[in-house]
Amino acid sequence: KSLPGVNVVSAENLSIMDLVPGTKPVRLTIYTKNAIDYMNKINTVWSRVQSMVKEL
Repeated sequence: KSLPGVNVVSAENLSIMDLVPGTKPVRLTIYTKNAIDYMNKINTVWSRVQSMVKEL
């Protein structure tokens, strides 16, 4: 059942527009542990890519 005003988005599909629709950053965001782990993994990979590019 859907709840009015509640949106569920997977970490893989999360975008900035999900977090601040209409540029109004007034949303309560709840993350699961798995979502946080996924985002930390992506951030770690992105940081490594940035480091490799800087070395070139």
